[in-house]
Amino acid sequence: MLEYATIAALISAALHLFLVWRLVWAPARRGPIRARALIASGANCIFVPTAMVVCLNAPAAWADWAVPCARVAFLDLSLVFMAAVCLALRDAARWLVTRSVARARGRSRQATAPGTSTRRAFSRGLVDACTLGVAALLGAIGYAQAVLCPPVRRTRVTLGRRPAEGGASLRLVQVSDLHLGPTVRGDYLAAVVDRVLAERPDVVAITGDLVDGHVDQLLRELAALERLARAAPVFFVTGNHEYFYRAEEWLEALRRLGLRVLVNEHHVLTIGDTEVAIAGVTDEAAEALVPAHRTDLLAAARDIAPAAVKILLSHRADAADRAAALGFDLHLCGHTHGGQFLPLAWLAEAAPPHVGWRRVGAMHLHVSPGTGYWGPINRLGVPPEITSIELRA
Repeated sequence: MLEYATIAALISAALHLFLVWRLVWAPARRGPIRARALIASGANCIFVPTAMVVCLNAPAAWADWAVPCARVAFLDLSLVFMAAVCLALRDAARWLVTRSVARARGRSRQATAPGTSTRRAFSRGLVDACTLGVAALLGAIGYAQAVLCPPVRRTRVTLGRRPAEGGASLRLVQVSDLHLGPTVRGDYLAAVVDRVLAERPDVVAITGDLVDGHVDQLLRELAALERLARAAPVFFVTGNHEYFYRAEEWLEALRRLGLRVLVNEHHVLTIGDTEVAIAGVTDEAAEALVPAHRTDLLAAARDIAPAAVKILLSHRADAADRAAALGFDLHLCGHTHGGQFLPLAWLAEAAPPHVGWRRVGAMHLHVSPGTGYWGPINRLGVPPEITSIELRA
C-alpha cells in the first residue's frame, strides 16, 4: 500500500504545482491573493495522500469519521485532476488557434495598446473561472456516475456447443472491481446484489479487486454477499488488490460467506443437462507476495471434460490467447476499469485489452469496465456496469 500512497502523493503534488503555476505564477498575481493561494494549495496537496493513508488503515470502529474523510479526499483529488486537465486542454486549444490565426494573417503580434494588458488580464481571469466551473461540473457528473448503483448491461453469447438440452440458456452475471474500502461501502454492495439477484442468475462470477482493506476493517460491509451466495453459486478469483491486504485471510473469510474461491482450479456444475466447468486463476501479481498463489492456467484447466462448457475467470486478460488454445468457450476478466474516467479512458483505449467484447479464436472474451471504482470518485464517460450474460447455443 505504501507504493500507492507514494504514487498518490506524487500525482497530487504534480497536479497542485501545475495549478499554482497556471493560476498564480503565470498571471503574476501579487499580494495576499498569491499568499493565500499558495497556502491553500500546499495544504490541499498534503491532505489528499495523508487522508488516503489514514483512512485505508483506519479500524472499523473509526468508520463514522474515516469514511466521510476518505470521500472528501478522493473527490478532492478528482476535482483537482479535472481542473488541471480542463486548463491544459483549454490552453492547448488557444495556442493552436492563436498560432493558426497568426500564420493566416502573415504578421507578428502588434504592440499592446495602453490599457489592453489590464483588459487581457481580466478576460484571462474570467476565462479561467469559467474553465474551472466546467471542470467542477464534469467532476460532479463523474461523481454521480461513480456512486449511483451501476446499470445492468445484458448481452447474449452464442457458443459453439449447446449449453443445455433443447437450446435452453444459462444466465451468468459478472461483477468486477468493486473495491470495497474507505469510500465504497456495504450499502453500495447491497444495491449491486439486489440488481444481480433480479437477473435470476444460474452463476455469479466476481473477477477480482473486491476489497481495498483488511478483513477486520471490511468484513461487516460484505454481509450482502452471504445473501447472494444463498441464491446462486458465486465464484471468486483474486485481483491484485486482495494481495495488498493479506489475501489468505480474505479467501478464508469469503469461503465462510459462501463464495467458491478458485485458486488455479475449477468446479463443475450441472445445470439442466449441461456440465459447466468454471475455472479460475489467481492474479499475476500474486506470486510476489504469496508464492503458493502463482498463476497456473494449466492446473485450472486440468481434467475438464471435453464436452463441458468451459468458462475461465481471471482478473486480467493476459492469459486470453492461452485460454483460447486450451478450448475455453468464455473468458471473463476486468482490472483496467476502461481508464475509469475521461480523459484517462482515451489512454486506456490506446492499448489492449479494451473494455468490452471480442473474439480470441473461438473463445469469447469480456473485459469488464468494473462495477465500482478505485481512488478518485469519478467515472465520467466510463460508467460502471453489472454484466448479465445469456449463454445460448
